[in-house]
Amino acid sequence: MFNFTCRKCGCNELHYEKWVNCRIPVVYDSDHIEYDLSIVDEENELGGVGGFSCSCGAPIEFQGCRIQTEEELRDYLSLDPAFRESEQQKYDEYLQEIVEAEKEKEDEDEDEIIFEEKEMSN
Repeated sequence: MFNFTCRKCGCNELHYEKWVNCRIPVVYDSDHIEYDLSIVDEENELGGVGGFSCSCGAPIEFQGCRIQTEEELRDYLSLDPAFRESEQQKYDEYLQEIVEAEKEKEDEDEDEIIFEEKEMSN
């Protein structure tokens, strides 16, 4: 059974999002520029950008990877929702550890620079 619940808004509506080319005809004369209705070219899309999303616009991702194909969506939805959430939580915690480690490193580097500047001014 396929189950989807958005982690952001809690809804269960799926959408597919893709970026397509759009052209807007322009009518102009010497004093005035007017834009006509846009023409969307569904066949001319930006590859690697689209993917599945919730109706709220949040992309469906699992462990940092955007769900882009039907096969990926089936695999994602076939996982037990509790397992999926548990694995995603582990991944989120892992990312947070990396962010915190980077912040600590930046703080240490900043302290070292300040110390070196003080030594040079003495």
